[in-house]
Amino acid sequence: MPRFYLTAVAAAVMAATVNAAEFPAIPTDQTDYNEIIYRDDANDPTSYEQSSWNGIGLVASGEPMSSGSKAPAFLSTAKGDIVTNNGSIWVLADRIPGNKLGQYASGILASGGKKGVNAEGAVIYVHSDNNGKEDNYEAAKGMAADASTGTKTSITNSGTIYVEGGTGMLATSNPKPANALSSEKGSVITNEGTIHVINSGFGMSLGGNDASGVKMTNEGTIIASGKNAYGITASDAKDGTVTNEGTIIATDGAIAISSGRWDKDVDFRLILKGNSHVEGVIELGKGSELTVENLARAETIVLSSGTPEKVNALDGDPCEDCNVGSVHVNNSNLTIRSSDESQTLKIGLIETVGNGSLTFEFDSVGSKEKPLLDVDTGGQDDAVKFNYTGTVSDKLASGSVKAEELFNGISLDNNATPERITTSDGLWGGASVHEKKDDEITSTYSGPSSLITSTTDLALMNGLVWRSQLTNLSDRMGTLRTMPQAAGAWARYNNGRLDGRGLEYDYSTIEVGFDAPVSSNFLVGVSFDYTIGDTDLNAGSADNDVYTLGLYGTYYGDNGGFVDLMAKIGRIDNEYNVANSAGSEKGDYMMTGAIVGVEAGHRFDLAHNMFVEPQVQLSYSWLRATDYATNIRSVDFETIESLVARVGVMGGMKFAENRGAAYLKASYNHDFLGSVDAAMHAVNGSNNSAKISDELDDNWAEVSLGVSYSVTDTLNTFLDVGTGFGGDIDQKWRINFGARYAF
Repeated sequence: MPRFYLTAVAAAVMAATVNAAEFPAIPTDQTDYNEIIYRDDANDPTSYEQSSWNGIGLVASGEPMSSGSKAPAFLSTAKGDIVTNNGSIWVLADRIPGNKLGQYASGILASGGKKGVNAEGAVIYVHSDNNGKEDNYEAAKGMAADASTGTKTSITNSGTIYVEGGTGMLATSNPKPANALSSEKGSVITNEGTIHVINSGFGMSLGGNDASGVKMTNEGTIIASGKNAYGITASDAKDGTVTNEGTIIATDGAIAISSGRWDKDVDFRLILKGNSHVEGVIELGKGSELTVENLARAETIVLSSGTPEKVNALDGDPCEDCNVGSVHVNNSNLTIRSSDESQTLKIGLIETVGNGSLTFEFDSVGSKEKPLLDVDTGGQDDAVKFNYTGTVSDKLASGSVKAEELFNGISLDNNATPERITTSDGLWGGASVHEKKDDEITSTYSGPSSLITSTTDLALMNGLVWRSQLTNLSDRMGTLRTMPQAAGAWARYNNGRLDGRGLEYDYSTIEVGFDAPVSSNFLVGVSFDYTIGDTDLNAGSADNDVYTLGLYGTYYGDNGGFVDLMAKIGRIDNEYNVANSAGSEKGDYMMTGAIVGVEAGHRFDLAHNMFVEPQVQLSYSWLRATDYATNIRSVDFETIESLVARVGVMGGMKFAENRGAAYLKASYNHDFLGSVDAAMHAVNGSNNSAKISDELDDNWAEVSLGVSYSVTDTLNTFLDVGTGFGGDIDQKWRINFGARYAF
């Protein structure tokens, strides 16, 4: 074998795979291989002399082949009933300069009712420089089964196959002998392992003309990337059945599955069943059949019934009536999307059997003259559904699309339209339902999108969090109601959760303060607190940080009464991420504000060290108006204000020697203000906009249980647990504990 051949092929591979998925590096030294099968047109076909292989092998063609029948195969069933690769085989069939045909070579060739196996852990590498010429991809193949004899030949891949410019697994076919039993006809082609198709080539292919006796099944994984790459194709075969029970992923312009012929009636059947999962376009030509049965999970596929451009490229003649022959769905939930909504997706027959459903989903609207979907027969039973994505919901919200256009773009048999159409949640418009009866359309809208409602809910949460920043005397001093005689410092930790309306806000607060008496009855102090919180929204999550600086003054009456005054200034920093099927949104903004309040109460001592303490509190909170922009919209929040009145009562029992007390407290709250208003406008050039208006809870109740205890004459500790109820968003639980030390 000429040494220059390997070097030239390796150089070609490197040039072809720049900025693409990489084909593995080809060993360039002949000593890297344990066995080399190399031939030109003058030699007889050759293969390895044994039925199994465990080393590193190479099969390649030299001078131009005059026919594929003379091609070399590294392992051939001519050497045994079963041939098995347990090592690695390189299939190099790059064309020779000046040769118009691709070179022929096979890694494993099975025929005559025999079997070829690429075992688990084994690898076959297939490379052929065919310059994107699809009719040459089958010249170089990793595994091939000759079905022309009418016997049941089989090939199975349980290992890995890499392909560029060739075919991973091929079933060659010719018309079956009429006298062959059906159980003996054709070949069985099974992928249980992994096939990578890089830049160009076929993962699995039904070759030849008549593949009606071939059983091709993918139970493993096929990954195809590049505009000339195919996961599974029928190539030029007009008959055949392909079953997918594994995973096929097609990216960067690759096709997941193709029936191979667009302009002629075919008897091609594609079956998706069990664990089938397909990402990428499925191309099914005229007369082909798609059957979906007993899927393990709901699946979405992208379907193409052919375009004039595709047909012209393959056959030179237009195909105005190209369509997928039939779609059958049995006990499965399937969603079909069109690969190109500028072309009509045409289907001859739709049939649903058993449990499950078939949903057609579209990103745009069509017209009566050019519908998105055209079905000859079927599509009008309850199991067939029609849905538009959030892109259309946004156009409905902006007024650029009317409800009747949703129906005009779908044509069923006898030019009928669906009775019911839905739309999904968008960036602006929410989900909607549209029903048509006697040419009358009734539309039901859910409101703004989940992204907008989540943004609104976060603003509501800001208002709730901010108005709760103003503490009461018990939060700082516990049950201490006598005037401290010395300056002191205090600290507390507050942890809790707000819950409701599909929201969940968890927070932790650390607050510290210092105070000192300025008279025999009046104490003044300063405080600082930091709160870290995270919010679970309906469509995402948010993190916020709250900072406040406070001043307070407390009057202690000689007869057990008190008046507590407090003011705070601070800010809330928000960062959020929300997403739905229409897209994702990220935003961050800051709101600054102030809070002032007054609380008054009176301690009445009762018998047996019991006491009761009525309390009233009035607080006003204010968050300045702010504006910000996300990747989708600009948002202008108006000022958020609250005016909360609280009435409550604390009752409990004092400890001996006036060391503290245990207590139960109940309060009722009413907010006289509490509105949240904002305007939103699109930043991407669309004419979408929205105004939101909502209210903070105006009535709610709270209860708590606590204890306060003076460990020493200078150290007072306190603990309080509580909950709230009665509002749309309630204090699910709260724990507050801390201590004050007197100097």
